[in-house]
Amino acid sequence: LRRQGLTPVRIGIVLMLGAIILLPYLALVRPQAFTFLFFLLVLLIIDELERGNFRCLWVIPFIFALWVNLHGGFFAGVGILLLWSAIHLSLILIS
Repeated sequence: LRRQGLTPVRIGIVLMLGAIILLPYLALVRPQAFTFLFFLLVLLIIDELERGNFRCLWVIPFIFALWVNLHGGFFAGVGILLLWSAIHLSLILIS
């Protein structure tokens, strides 16, 4: 959030709202907490890839190895990674 230009106060507000929204889900279904965490990590890696930092790609197999053993929501991570890849591949083919 800091890289996106938000002030510390706005970052705090966003994090508090996110925590309040996710609190009921985290209290009731604990395995989903892993999916929220790993999905966020995949989105952060995609953001780094968009910035041209390809060194973070080595982390993806480890994230999915843990995720597949902790919760079935890893399909969401695979889906967002495939969607991002398909969009970039189509942009390359169009150019």
